[in-house]
Amino acid sequence: MKLPDPSATAAWPAAIVRLLPLVAAVGYVALVMANPNSITWSTAVGAGMLAILGYRFPLSVVVGQSTILIAGELLDSTPLVPVKVLLVLSLIELVYRRGRRSTIAGAAVATVTYVILHYATVYSDRSIGGLAYALLGVVAAPVFLGLFLRSTKESLDVAQERATEAELRQELETEAARVHERTAIARELHDVIAHHVASIALRVGVAVDVLDDLAPPARAVLTDVQRQASAALSDLRGLIGVLRDPDMSAGAGIIEVTDLVGAIGTALETGRRAGLQIDDEVDHRIGQVDAIRGLCVLRLVQEGVTNAARHGAPDGAVHVRVTREADASFVTIANSCTPTPDRRHRAGFGLIGLRERVAALDGTLSAGPDSDGWKMTAYLPDGTAAPTAPTVLAAS
Repeated sequence: MKLPDPSATAAWPAAIVRLLPLVAAVGYVALVMANPNSITWSTAVGAGMLAILGYRFPLSVVVGQSTILIAGELLDSTPLVPVKVLLVLSLIELVYRRGRRSTIAGAAVATVTYVILHYATVYSDRSIGGLAYALLGVVAAPVFLGLFLRSTKESLDVAQERATEAELRQELETEAARVHERTAIARELHDVIAHHVASIALRVGVAVDVLDDLAPPARAVLTDVQRQASAALSDLRGLIGVLRDPDMSAGAGIIEVTDLVGAIGTALETGRRAGLQIDDEVDHRIGQVDAIRGLCVLRLVQEGVTNAARHGAPDGAVHVRVTREADASFVTIANSCTPTPDRRHRAGFGLIGLRERVAALDGTLSAGPDSDGWKMTAYLPDGTAAPTAPTVLAAS
């Protein structure tokens, strides 16, 4: 859903507020003043219409309203209260919106206006005290009020700017700490674990080449160990690349979507070499999922096969089903392993990590003993909405 533009939604209230001075001036003349004449009406309407332009041309509005006030009172000899009030409001807005020069100019125009009215109108007492009182109320007070409002706004702007800078600084510091930690982890993986895995692959390879009297089964096992060690070293290098790249997203993996079907096949072949009797059904449409969900599917298959090899019978039967529907992927792995009593109530770290990975994608994962052994079922939606009743696939 597209959110409304805040500036557009604020335009209507602002336009209504700009019309209030005109409405108030016309209402005062119509409802309060007795027998208003054409001069009274024209000055009230003219001053109110000028007030609408105060946000764009505040100094010009002050000059225009001062001119209307002088002309109206000299021609009519009647105190034009609406025009005087509007002049005060316009002077406040001028001080609030403009700088020192405009403030001085506007205050000077208002002062000259009231000096002229004080000595030229018939209803004035022409006393110095009366003039000072008038200038204090209609010039000095508006100027100080406008300065106060402008200072408050500037303080709020500065506070907002500092808060934004502090938030940005915090984000940069957090990102720097994250990059530092990722780099440290990558360094440890490279210097320690990768070194040991490379040493294993090298020593097993030397043993296969040097020991000519190895029995064929032993040679096959050592060759498989060397292959697995080399694959683990390749995965470690990919993981180190992910950790060292600060621009890579948190959900990025070390495989591509186009490799998903082949990677699943490799994981199943590894289980078969370990002695498992794997019956698989892999929907080739699974390669259409995005990289994050594809990596999750692969990890589910790898974990299921690994657990079957680790805890099941050496020649146990394993059923693997990976299917696609219109908007979701399903992974079901069942084996004939009979879990030990302590394992029935304990989830390994691999399953804990898989539950977190699946939950992050709004999916569901169930794993536990069933009538034939052990079963794990996972549901991964393509979008963000989970179904009301998840489909559970039975093992073939």
